[in-house]
Amino acid sequence: MTVDDLPVPALFVCAEHVSSNAQFCSLPEAVQLQISDITQQFNLNSTAFYKTIELRLQQHIYSISLKKSSQAQSTVCCVFNTQASEQRSIDDLVFNHSGEAMMVTDKDDDVIRVNDAFIMLFGYPRERVLFRKPTFLRSGLNQSNTIRAAFRAIKNEGHWSGEIMIRKASGETIHTWQSTSSITHNNEIKGFITIFSDISNHISQRDTFRFLAYHDHLTGLPNRLLLEDRFKQVLKHFRRSQKAEANHLSIVFIDLNQFKELNDQFGHQAGDDALKILADVFQNTLREDDTAARLGGDEFVLLLEHFHTIADIHKLTSRIAKAIAQAAASSDYPQMKINFSYGAAFYPSDGESLDALIETADKKMYKMKNANHG
Repeated sequence: MTVDDLPVPALFVCAEHVSSNAQFCSLPEAVQLQISDITQQFNLNSTAFYKTIELRLQQHIYSISLKKSSQAQSTVCCVFNTQASEQRSIDDLVFNHSGEAMMVTDKDDDVIRVNDAFIMLFGYPRERVLFRKPTFLRSGLNQSNTIRAAFRAIKNEGHWSGEIMIRKASGETIHTWQSTSSITHNNEIKGFITIFSDISNHISQRDTFRFLAYHDHLTGLPNRLLLEDRFKQVLKHFRRSQKAEANHLSIVFIDLNQFKELNDQFGHQAGDDALKILADVFQNTLREDDTAARLGGDEFVLLLEHFHTIADIHKLTSRIAKAIAQAAASSDYPQMKINFSYGAAFYPSDGESLDALIETADKKMYKMKNANHG
């Protein structure tokens, strides 16, 4: 049997070869092109062997049946139940002209329709999208838990909204806010419609605000809030640890010597550079598990895990002092001398709260500062 033997408009696609019967050729040319394109995409992209979809083209509704051969990569498309639509659906107008990217999938979750905004946002041409599973948009982005939760919500409630990462055709990944709703008829799910909003700028701003809330604006080091959070996290780790004898940390309070004089001699820019040099040295010297924070002015605090003795602290501060001297010598102010005093407190012998440890370390720092000044 060939398409000429079929009693309805029909199209046959095999690789690049396309043939149609007389009834199909009697359809409007634009309709022929659309249905031919859809049939070819089904033949190329779909893993299903049979699918029926409805299309609204040129104020008519067309129900098309697509059947793929199991022997060869070929598809027969039959057009049924064409009926006039007196006016274009408002849904179609919204879909076609919306500024938001929109995608329709059928009950098998195969993409059957995308709008121009989808193509503009993600960069995939229609022929690379139709009849594929939307999973290609999330390839390699490790969001399986979120997707499973989304499908559960859609099944139980008919709708889900949330943040999803999407991989564009260029390979770039962007943050989107995705809203998916099921399309039902007579309490049976016929498909799904998804709206995507690009929220990458919002995420970037949110991350910036979050960073500023927990970091010092000049040096980029953690501030007091983040230091307190890190301290709590270390104590939680200690409570879970089976080796109580290893649960030690130290708090080192560091204050620049004669910082006011440094500002007066070289200017406030040099003072800011001195603080940045300290921050860079801390970040390059400390271990990943340790924390350097700026409390304000020229006051810094180091949170150091597994430092047991003042000798350990002295070795570290000696390395820091040497690195600071080298960095200052190659800075814009090579004549600038950056010296500091410090005091250390140990958990739990000197206190069990951050405030108590900082207070003890601060007092010891002033003893060193006064001794050096004297």
